[in-house]
Parts: sequence; C-alpha cells; structure tokens
Amino acid sequence: MLRYVRGVVSGTVQGVGYRYFFRLQATRIGVTGWIRNLPTGSVLFEVTGTPNQIDELLILADEGPKFAEVDEVTIEFNRQTETSPFKRFEIQG
Repeated sequence: MLRYVRGVVSGTVQGVGYRYFFRLQATRIGVTGWIRNLPTGSVLFEVTGTPNQIDELLILADEGPKFAEVDEVTIEFNRQTETSPFKRFEIQG
C-alpha cells in the first residue's frame, strides 16, 4: 500500500532552490509526484510512495536546502492508495 500526501511548505522557500532540492530528494528516495510555487510565497506538493519513503521525504522537506528557512510543513491530506497517479517527480510552473 502506498501513501498519497498533499502538503504546503511555508517560510523562505521560493528563490532559494527549494523546489529543486525537493525534486532531487524525492527522485533519490523513489517518490513520485510534483511541487510548485504558490502566490503566497509557499510551495505546494503532492507525492506518492511507501510509508517509509514519505516519512523520509517529509523530514527532508522540513530541513530544506541550505538557504531556505522552513517555518512549517502542513499536511493537507494523507491517505492510502494502491497505485500512484504519477509516473515520476516533476516541478510544475
């Protein structure tokens, strides 16, 4: 069973390579999904992976890259699914 998670990362996360960092980590871990900037200055992501993969990615999401300052990672939904709707991980927008 896979986990499907949607979340928002707030803080100084735009203009500091956060989306590229997130994509690199997601790809390395084997998670599929996407991430994009929001007009609020936060980033939004949706990911699918095993529970262990998602847990690892969320820890890294909270740390962020060197120049980011993550204030909070808010999970909007977290549910189980049998298959992933995503084929790879990508940056949108």
